[in-house]
Amino acid sequence: MKNKYIKALLFLFVYTLNVQAQKETLVSSTILNEFEQTNPNLRPGIFKDGERIYISDESKKLLTDSLYRAQIYPDIYNFEAIPDMVEEGETLKVLWYLVNLFDENQLLTLQLVKDLSDSSISAKHYVNAFHTYIFADPEIMSFEKGQMALIEPELMNRKVQIVNFLGRYSNKMKEKKALENAN
Repeated sequence: MKNKYIKALLFLFVYTLNVQAQKETLVSSTILNEFEQTNPNLRPGIFKDGERIYISDESKKLLTDSLYRAQIYPDIYNFEAIPDMVEEGETLKVLWYLVNLFDENQLLTLQLVKDLSDSSISAKHYVNAFHTYIFADPEIMSFEKGQMALIEPELMNRKVQIVNFLGRYSNKMKEKKALENAN
């Protein structure tokens, strides 16, 4: 049964890499070294290094722990949960929530993205959050009878668009602040 999950996960990973239009991808021959040196709270759950695909403990936990999965994918996402996640250093979860809350309140989401751009958050981190959490998202995937299936490709494409937009916006805010500080 785990092999089916892994195969479906790999299929989804390859699919999202193809769908994603962002120039800053997670594929390079030295990316594993880069992620080993990265803050663990900013590493992607799934990434490719050459021909190998790596799955983090976080992603494995999403596949195997239904209680944990329910915490990551609540029935209703809310902005009130974000300060606690920030305080606990759960950066990728914060970014995942922002992706899911964007259509609910774009102005508040963009303000939070702007605030986060003061730290080390960049477009790459939004992509990392997407690759960490998309494969187990119950709005996108189904886990019935030991099978993992993509059920909402349009919604997944929408989330890809949001990730790309928030990442570009974050980078623009960083550039703007750098210019302001230079003057």
